[in-house]
Amino acid sequence: MSKTTSALLGILLLALIALGIVYAARHATPAAIIDTPIVEAPNTTGPNTSPTPPPSAPTTTKNPIIGGWVWQKTIFITGTTNPTTGSGAAVVPAAGKFVATFGTDLNFSSTTDCNSLKGKYIVDNEVLSLGPVAATKMGCAAGSLESEYTKELTRVLSYTINGNELHLNLARDTGTMIFTRYVKIVDPAPVVQLNGSTFRLISYNGAATAADSKYTLAFNNGNLSAKFCNGLGGSYTLSNGTIKASQMIGTLMYCSDSNLMNMESTFSSVLSAGAKLEQQGSTLTLTGSKGEKFTYTVFMN
Repeated sequence: MSKTTSALLGILLLALIALGIVYAARHATPAAIIDTPIVEAPNTTGPNTSPTPPPSAPTTTKNPIIGGWVWQKTIFITGTTNPTTGSGAAVVPAAGKFVATFGTDLNFSSTTDCNSLKGKYIVDNEVLSLGPVAATKMGCAAGSLESEYTKELTRVLSYTINGNELHLNLARDTGTMIFTRYVKIVDPAPVVQLNGSTFRLISYNGAATAADSKYTLAFNNGNLSAKFCNGLGGSYTLSNGTIKASQMIGTLMYCSDSNLMNMESTFSSVLSAGAKLEQQGSTLTLTGSKGEKFTYTVFMN
């Protein structure tokens, strides 16, 4: 075969291949288009949804150490000793002398058996740090525990509270200062002696009498005298909180005020039958068996 013939055959073959490619492209089945669903972001501003709130700020826990505490003793762990004295014996102060007060402003103060102390404190959960502690400069008597107390306070590292008991834990687990919550004791007002005293009626069955009323009740050497519209009097006995009058007599003046007349009659009946007597300081209360109540206070002329 000549070279010319071979070249023509090659050109023809290439043409046929090109025609096949064009035909296939025109009659090919289009590839399926797969729709991908579009996911929209949730509506956070619509009427039925609320935007996610920002994280809450940490809450502040009330400082439970605030208030007054009375030092009862310091005990030392078995096998350890008091760094101040070198002894393992408990330290026990005079009762009620050492009262430590922790303020809301992180100021600390304390009474002792000699001077008074003050300073700052830092508390974080159960971690506690006291000091520096300043003291007044009065000279202390022999046996004072003020110095020991102050040194122990500066060694406090933490605290725990169980009911009304506070434990201040000392450094290196050497010991624990034990306090109880301070309760102020209010001395009751002294009871006024009945004998030789005069009282003025301030209320009857819960209703106050006039501030300038002269309805009085006086006691003198086993006798009592009362004044309403008329004057009443007689001897009396007082036993187990019950007062009882006997041989009550009175004037017979007519009273135009029916309420006052009724009060006078009730008082006479209550005292003759026996009334419960209660005193709180300068206040005296007489209560009858049916709940009748006369309340008096010390009369000042």
